[in-house]
Amino acid sequence: MTKPPISYMGLIILAIQNSPDQKCTVNGIYQYIMDHYPYYRENQAEWQRSIRYSLVFNESFIKVARNEKQPGKGSYWVLHPHLYDMRENGTFLRQRRRRRFK
Repeated sequence: MTKPPISYMGLIILAIQNSPDQKCTVNGIYQYIMDHYPYYRENQAEWQRSIRYSLVFNESFIKVARNEKQPGKGSYWVLHPHLYDMRENGTFLRQRRRRRFK
């Protein structure tokens, strides 16, 4: 099984965009990735660490707290409103230069 040609950032964006409310927990992101890309069903500790790192240190993702009516634990992650469309020919490409949002 070969690794999909999509960056971790691209995988996170796909997971969030395909969630019902355009927001997703870390576990929801993991589940989306494993459901859609069988390669990631193995060696989970390695790629999950990279996903968490991308969420925390990439300004394209914003952490949103749950409200009182939402059961469960953990915060949601959403896309930054100014995130530009990274898709080119249907594939998420790796960023060469880091873009900062204000």
